[in-house]
Amino acid sequence: MTENEKVKKAGATEKGGIRRTLDLTKTRFQVNGDFILREIAGEAVLVPTGENTPLAGTMIQMNPTAVFLWKYFAVPHLVSDAVAEAVDQFDGDRNEITRDIVRFVLEGLPLGMVRAEERKDSDGPAQMKTTAPETKETEGKSR
Repeated sequence: MTENEKVKKAGATEKGGIRRTLDLTKTRFQVNGDFILREIAGEAVLVPTGENTPLAGTMIQMNPTAVFLWKYFAVPHLVSDAVAEAVDQFDGDRNEITRDIVRFVLEGLPLGMVRAEERKDSDGPAQMKTTAPETKETEGKSR
């Protein structure tokens, strides 16, 4: 299986028996500006500033890889671009780096930490979504 096939497969999840697919090879991701990265007592932490997040009132300790990804996804990027940059920055197996970045994105989406860029049409501006893609369960419900 190629790296793109692994990344694309990782974007498919199951919830309540409904399969959701997010093509990680074509979707750009960006971190949510409602979270602030700070250094406190020598440790990097992420502080949610919005009240409409499951993480409100918490602080998330970030390791060096998570800090790198947070800064990298400050502007929209593809997962494959993040992998290429991370391989240049860190020693490690490309497959492990890919898996870690995919996990960062997929775990960050439902928590509102990461947004997926969606194009409404080929010419229109990109729209950012805070949460995971709509499913039959959530279709038509306000966010």
